[in-house]
Amino acid sequence: MSDKMANYIRITGIDFGTSTSVVKTKMYDSKGRPVGQELFTQSLTFNNGASMVPTVVRRNGEKYAFGYEAEVPAKDSEVFRSFKLDLQNEDLEKAGQAKELTQLFFRYLHNEFEHQLSTGCLGDVGSDNKTIVSYPVKWNDSTRDFMISCAVEAGFENVTGMDEAEAAIRAVTVQCSEMLNNNGLICDGVPNNIMLIDMGAGTTDIVICKYTSGENFSNEILSTWPKSGDILFGGREFDELLKEYVVSKFPENYRSSVSKKITIDKIKTWKENNVSPAMRNGGCVSEFSEADNIAYFLDITLDDFNINKELFENMFHQKIMQFTKLVGEAILDSGLEPGDIDFIIITGGNSRWYFVDDILSCRTDRFGDLNMSKIKSDPTGRILKVALPQETVALGMAYSKISGAIEFNKGEHLWKQYLQTGDRNILQQAVALENPEAMNEWGVTLIKENPSEKMDEAIELFKKSSQKLSQASYNLGCCYLRKEMLNEAFNEFEKAAEDLLPQAINNVGVCYMEGIGVSVDYNKALECFAKAIEFGYMDARKNYSELRKKIHPDDPDPYDDKGDVVDAAKQALGSNTVVGFCVGNTIPQSKLATFMTSFTGTNVLNETIICYLDDTFFGGGKDGFLMTDKKLYAHELLGIGRVFDVSTIEGFSIVNNEIRFSLDNGQVLKLSCSNSKKSIIVGVLNNALEYLKNH
Repeated sequence: MSDKMANYIRITGIDFGTSTSVVKTKMYDSKGRPVGQELFTQSLTFNNGASMVPTVVRRNGEKYAFGYEAEVPAKDSEVFRSFKLDLQNEDLEKAGQAKELTQLFFRYLHNEFEHQLSTGCLGDVGSDNKTIVSYPVKWNDSTRDFMISCAVEAGFENVTGMDEAEAAIRAVTVQCSEMLNNNGLICDGVPNNIMLIDMGAGTTDIVICKYTSGENFSNEILSTWPKSGDILFGGREFDELLKEYVVSKFPENYRSSVSKKITIDKIKTWKENNVSPAMRNGGCVSEFSEADNIAYFLDITLDDFNINKELFENMFHQKIMQFTKLVGEAILDSGLEPGDIDFIIITGGNSRWYFVDDILSCRTDRFGDLNMSKIKSDPTGRILKVALPQETVALGMAYSKISGAIEFNKGEHLWKQYLQTGDRNILQQAVALENPEAMNEWGVTLIKENPSEKMDEAIELFKKSSQKLSQASYNLGCCYLRKEMLNEAFNEFEKAAEDLLPQAINNVGVCYMEGIGVSVDYNKALECFAKAIEFGYMDARKNYSELRKKIHPDDPDPYDDKGDVVDAAKQALGSNTVVGFCVGNTIPQSKLATFMTSFTGTNVLNETIICYLDDTFFGGGKDGFLMTDKKLYAHELLGIGRVFDVSTIEGFSIVNNEIRFSLDNGQVLKLSCSNSKKSIIVGVLNNALEYLKNH
C-alpha cells in the first residue's frame, strides 16, 4: 500500500431506512480535510446507477434476494418490507424476524460495498475506513447498539453510530453554510432551536433540539414526537389512499383483481413522478399508465383521473390536518413557544408535497395555523433541506469531518456590507463578532490613524484574526518588527509565508538576509525572494538582485527586464502550457476557440490576453477562465459563460480547490481548480492583478 493511499480516510454513512436505504462515502486526507470538492460525495449505487435501494427482502425457501431484485415477483416467495418499524416491537416474534432481516440486509450492503470498492468506484482501495450508522433519536440504546453490531458483523470497519437528527443537521449546515453565513442567522456559540421533520415512508418523526455550533458544539434534544399513537403520517398512507382512488375508477366487479395487479410501489412511483409535482405546480394529473394498460386489456374505458389541487385537498384534507397537529404537539412537548423555533430541517421522500412548505411557512391557514413567527418572517432562509431529501441523513454522516470545522457567522454578512458601503459602524459590528477580515481591517485602520497609541490594540486584533487570516499574521509580524520583537516578527512572517502570501515570503527572505529573529542564511534568503517573485511580488526583485550581486557578482540576473506580467508569468511557468495553465500568446488557438464558444458574439482579439486556465477534465478547453486586460471570462462544468469587468476584481484567494475572486459589489466568484495548479495560479494571478492595477 502506498503512503499516499494510507493517508486517506474514507467515511461511509449508512442510512438504513424504512422504505429505502442510502450509503454515501467521502474521502479525507490525514488532517481531516476533504479530498476534492468540499460537497462532493460518492454513492453506493444499485440497479445500474441508482443512489438508493429499496429496503426490501424476498425469501424463497433458503434463497434470499434484496433491493431491486427483491421487488421482482417470484413464485412461492415471501416479500418483507418496512421491517425496520418492527425492530422495537413488543411482539418478540415480530422483533426477532425484523432483526434477522436487518442483519441479512446489512450483509447485502457490505457485499455491494466491497465489490464497488474493489473496482475503484469509491476512491482508493488502500484508504482507512470509518463507518457511521444512523438510527432514530427515539430508539433505545439496545436497538442503537444492535444497528452498530449489524454493520460490524456484516464486515464494515470502525463502526460508530449517529442519531438521525444530528446527521440531518450536519448535512444541512454543510450544504447551506454559505447561505447561513451570508444572512447571519447562525452564530457560533449561540443556541438555536431547530425542528427536524423526517417524513419517511412509514412515519413522520419530529425532533426538536437546542443546537449550538462552534468549539462548544452541543445538540440537546428537547422533544421527540410522536411518543406513541395512531398518527403516523407516512408516505405509505398517501400511497394507499391514492390506490383506493385509482381502483375506484374501475367497475366494481373488477376492483378486487385490479387492486392486486396495481402494487403500492407502482402507486408510489406515480405519486413521486406525476402527482406530487403536478400539485406543487398547480397542474392536473389525468392519466396513470399502469391503470390505463390494465383497462386496455380488460377492454374498459376509464374516466380521466383529473387529480388537481382542489380534488387532492378534498381527498386528503383530514390527512394533511394530521401534519399540522403533529408539528403543534411536538412544539408543545418541547416546552417552547411556536415563535421560539429558529429553523426547520425537512428530510425524507414524503417531504416533497407542496403543502409541507405552505403549512410550515404559514402561507395558508386552510390546514391550521402554527404561528411560528420566525419561520414566517423568512421561510426561504429558515426552512432548510438538501436537493434530495432522502439522502440527507447519509450525507450528514459522510460530512461528519467537514461539519465540525465550519464556523458560522463570524460577522461575514456584516463584513460584506462594509465592503459595499464603507460604513465604519458596520465594520465595528463585524469586529464585535470577531470576523477575521474585519478585525484585520480595523487593526490596519488603527495603525494608520494613530500608530503610537493604537499599536497594542491593533496587535490584539491581529493576534485573533491571524488564526484564520494569513494577511493578519503578516500585519502582526510588521507590528512586532516596529516594536523590535524580532523573534516574534520572524515567526509571524514565516506562518504567513506557509500560506503562500507573497509579501510574507519576501519578508522571511529579508529576515534571513539581515539576521532578523533568525541566523543569517543568504541561500535561504535567495530562495524566498525567488519564490516571492514567482508568486507575483515584484518588490522582491530588488532584494533578489542586490543579494545575488553581493554573493554571485559575475552571474547574470534571471529577473532583469521582466516587467511585463506575461513575461513574468513565463519566467515562472516556462514558455509553454503547464498542467492546463497558459499565459499570453502560449494559449493553443484550438483551446481558445473551444472556450469562447460559451460566449457567443464575443471577440477577444482586441483585448490583451493575460492568462487562461483549462479546467476541463480531459483538457478539452471548454471549462475554466480567461483573463484579459478588460474582462474575466468564466465557465464551469454544466454552467453558463459569465463575463466580469476586471476593474471589479478586488482580490482573490484559493480555498480548498476553489479560486475565489472578490468583486467590488460584495459578490464572490467561485471557480474550481486542480490541486496541482494552486501555486502556479497564485503567482500568475498576483502578477496579473498587479499589472491591471498599474495599467
